[in-house]
Formats: sequence, structure tokens, C-alpha cells
Amino acid sequence: MEADVKAYYRNLQAHAVPLRQVHMQNELQWQYNDWLAAAAGPHVPRLPEWRQRMYMHTGANKRSHPEDYRDRWEDQDVVAVAEKELSELEQLLKQSGSVAV
Repeated sequence: MEADVKAYYRNLQAHAVPLRQVHMQNELQWQYNDWLAAAAGPHVPRLPEWRQRMYMHTGANKRSHPEDYRDRWEDQDVVAVAEKELSELEQLLKQSGSVAV
């Protein structure tokens, strides 16, 4: 593991990434999330695909419209998928009686 960490830091250094940004995983975040889910066991699902798509849309929106990106919604297709999943989860919770929704 120590060798992996050293290789990671060498790679960051080779790409001139400042040390203050080592926590920023960008695209690697999704591989890390999948690794965490797998490490936690078979009962922990991977994050749904729409989350990565929403992250990518939001990042692009922030870069192209830094002053008003919070007021722009250019990812309605992804929002619709997220809302559908939330609705399905709410129905499951209601049916199980686990949580009052």
C-alpha cells in the first residue's frame, strides 16, 4: 500500500498538481466509490450511473458559467432519472413501514 501511495504522489508531482489538491480525485472518484462498495461487501450497491452524469454536468456548468451556474439547470434528463429513483425508494420505505415519508 505504501508503494501505491508513493506512486500516486509521484504521478501528481509529474502532472504539477499542488499538494493542497491531492484530495481532489476528479474522474478517479468513481473508481474509488466502486472500490469502497466492493470492499464493504455484496450487500452494498454501487452508486447509480446518474450520479456520475450529474457530477459531470455540474462540473461543466460551473466551468462554463462560474457566476450563475447555480441558477442554470442543463441536466434535466439526469434530474428526471434521480427523481424517479427517489420516488421508487420512497415507495419501498412506505411499503416496509421503516420510515414515515
